[in-house]
Amino acid sequence: MSNRNEPEDVVTGKRESSESHGEFLHPDGLYKHEPEPVRYSSETEKDDFRSAQKESAVFDENRRTEQVRSLGRSILRFFIKTVLIVLMIPWVLILVMRWVPPPLSSFMLYQRFTGYTGGIKYEWIEWNDISPAVPLAVIAAEDQRFLEHRGFDFESIRSAWDEHRAGVRTRGASTISQQVAKNLFLWPGKDIVRKGLEGYVTIIIELIWSKRRILEIYINIAEFSPGIYGIGAASEIHFNKLSQHLTFDDAALMAAVLPNPSRLKISSPSSYVLSRRDFIRNQMRKLGGIQLLTALD
Repeated sequence: MSNRNEPEDVVTGKRESSESHGEFLHPDGLYKHEPEPVRYSSETEKDDFRSAQKESAVFDENRRTEQVRSLGRSILRFFIKTVLIVLMIPWVLILVMRWVPPPLSSFMLYQRFTGYTGGIKYEWIEWNDISPAVPLAVIAAEDQRFLEHRGFDFESIRSAWDEHRAGVRTRGASTISQQVAKNLFLWPGKDIVRKGLEGYVTIIIELIWSKRRILEIYINIAEFSPGIYGIGAASEIHFNKLSQHLTFDDAALMAAVLPNPSRLKISSPSSYVLSRRDFIRNQMRKLGGIQLLTALD
């Protein structure tokens, strides 16, 4: 008797026995084919088959390895391009700022986004509208070898290092060029990343800008009191006069607070600030007065 669950031949209409096709009845009621074992006509054919399997496995492994390497190369190329773009940004900005006044500085942005609520006051003043006493006072206070070095005062750096090794409180060795790089493009702090970027940007500044342009930008973006940036805003707020009318004493007092304008005050100077003002005023005379600035023309 034939089993009605056996498959029917669509041509003859006869039901075929499952045994003839190597089929068996699965518990779910469906016929399943048993896999037929691989038969080899000879040992050579068997070895060739195994060799082909190994070659296929090696090929797959090599392909996966190449895919990983390709991904690594893509990531490396992306990283290199990103670094090059980041390194090129200062060149572009500094080149533009050779003629165009900076609309703001990174320190202004940093102060605005770190909780300072006093407001930012900043006004750009052209070089010819600034009293010559101001750049002279800045040089006397911050960087007396400004006209001699190319961005880095190695003599001051060596002196600061010797003081540090001797356990003496180290004085600052940053030049005006370095301070411009920091104030204009970077952030406060002394971490090694910032110092490295500061050195890189300083080199670009010295290559592209003149000494006069470096001084002009420094005077315009320096913070003279909390939230008061640049000689324009500072002279009007603290002296109620235009920057071109500032006297030598005014300029010396303003330069005296530059190391720490949040603690040192122009409006209510401490005895320390007044002593610094007198020292800077004396150094301005020793440097030759405004005659020193003729080297900037």
